[in-house]
Amino acid sequence: MFIKRFTIECSDVDSNFELKLSSLFRMMQEAATRGVEALGHGVLEISKEELMWVITRYQVT
Repeated sequence: MFIKRFTIECSDVDSNFELKLSSLFRMMQEAATRGVEALGHGVLEISKEELMWVITRYQVT
């Protein structure tokens, strides 16, 4: 499992200080990208094979 820590910025929360969905999805996309890059399967590597990766499930803990 790949773990990525994020710092929540003011722009990531709404007026009730709750995390915006757009920020959550941006962070999940960033974590997914870094995770596959760490495994050697980043966009640059797999594009050479005309492949792509897709997030099919996720877990938030």
